[in-house]
Amino acid sequence: MTDTEIGDKILKCRQFLLIHNYIFHIENARVCTDEVYDKMSDELKDLQTKYPDIASSVQYADIFKDWVNHNKTLPLCEDWVIRKAIFVISQCKKTPRETKPEKIVAESLPTKKGALF
Repeated sequence: MTDTEIGDKILKCRQFLLIHNYIFHIENARVCTDEVYDKMSDELKDLQTKYPDIASSVQYADIFKDWVNHNKTLPLCEDWVIRKAIFVISQCKKTPRETKPEKIVAESLPTKKGALF
């Protein structure tokens, strides 16, 4: 992977975790399994450990510095996180049960930095 691809992956993991964290801790809802959340969290931890210079230059580096706790409540509730969380919850309510909620979360993430909703 290139440095850009690594940075993009780190950002996607962070965004996913921010959205899920808001859904779980603020909205008191669940849209993905613990297994999916833990997998994303572990992936972020591995990427940040393996590529600390890239990780420190990617958005939200301060919030995810020393990321180790899967159950940590994240302090970020920016407008885009709230909008995405509400969107994901609404999509999960009207989507057939065979569609995995974590896929809705992943597909709702922005494709480019700054394109948040």
